[in-house]
Amino acid sequence: MCGVSSNISCNFENCDFGVFKDPKHKELMINTYQKMKQYCAKFPNTNFNSIVFSGATGTGKTYLISCIASQLSYSGFYVFFTTAFGLNNMFLKSHTAIMEEKLQYLEPLIDCDLLIIDDLGTEPLYRNVSGEYLYTIINERKITKKHTLISTNLSLDDILNRYGERIFSRLNNKADSLFLTFDGKDVRLDS
Repeated sequence: MCGVSSNISCNFENCDFGVFKDPKHKELMINTYQKMKQYCAKFPNTNFNSIVFSGATGTGKTYLISCIASQLSYSGFYVFFTTAFGLNNMFLKSHTAIMEEKLQYLEPLIDCDLLIIDDLGTEPLYRNVSGEYLYTIINERKITKKHTLISTNLSLDDILNRYGERIFSRLNNKADSLFLTFDGKDVRLDS
């Protein structure tokens, strides 16, 4: 099951909302989980083919995307789950590979039903690789109406400044994208 989230213990049925001590954060998370359960139930026929979860460290973004990955994998969809660092390494391998082997690194990213990128913005930026390949993958997935889910600590302005207008525009397209902000304290430290 290469590419599928290794954290299959995460699922919508065993979510513990008690870890969210702030009532506003807890309510936001309950509502967001319900919205994402509906997203999974309708998948792939949803209103959004790009979803970005933005927020501080420890606010529940990675756990939620792991729940989504588990649910959709269990339902038979091909989910490719990677960190931004792992994605960047795939871009580097493709960039430096001989011509006949370049696509083998990119095809899983383009062909999967759902591409999940965790912690976008933590990866190093390599000139002529990081931004260009990320744009190619996101744009190709938009054209073919494939779904992409991203978690990040970056705000919309940070995404624009780090990756430029082309990527920003595709991730923030009001017609088919959803940008959710996770407010709250780090649940790992708030006990």
